[in-house]
Amino acid sequence: MKMTTALIRLLVVIATLIATMGPVRAQERVFPDAARLGWLQVGVFPEATLDGKAIRLSPGARILDESNLVVTPGSVSGRRRVLYLVDGTGELLTVWLLTADEIRSAERRPRPAPAPAVPAAPGTQSSR
Repeated sequence: MKMTTALIRLLVVIATLIATMGPVRAQERVFPDAARLGWLQVGVFPEATLDGKAIRLSPGARILDESNLVVTPGSVSGRRRVLYLVDGTGELLTVWLLTADEIRSAERRPRPAPAPAVPAAPGTQSSR
C-alpha cells in the first residue's frame, strides 16, 4: 500500500512539472548577414536556377530544409524561396529552404552588398 501511494505521489509531481513547463518552442534559425534572399529551382545536379539565372551548386553544397536538416538536391521540387550563400567561384554553397515566417523576416532585413564579380579564368578573354 505504501509503495502504491508513493508511486501515485511521484506521478502527480511529474505531471505537475510537465504541465507547468509550458509549450516547447522550436529553435529559431539564425542566418548569416551575408545570406541573400532568392527564388531557387533545382535542376539535374549540379544545375539550378536562382532568380531566373543559371547557377551551379558547388561540390560541397548543403541544402537545409525548414527543419534545418540536410536534404539532397533531388528532393527539392518546384520553385522555392530561399536564403543562400555563394562560394568564391559564384556557385551555391549553402541554401536554406524557408518557412513562411522566415520569408517574411528575410524580406524585412537589409539586403547585403552585391557579391564581388568572379574573376575570369586564366587564358580566357574578359567581356569588356
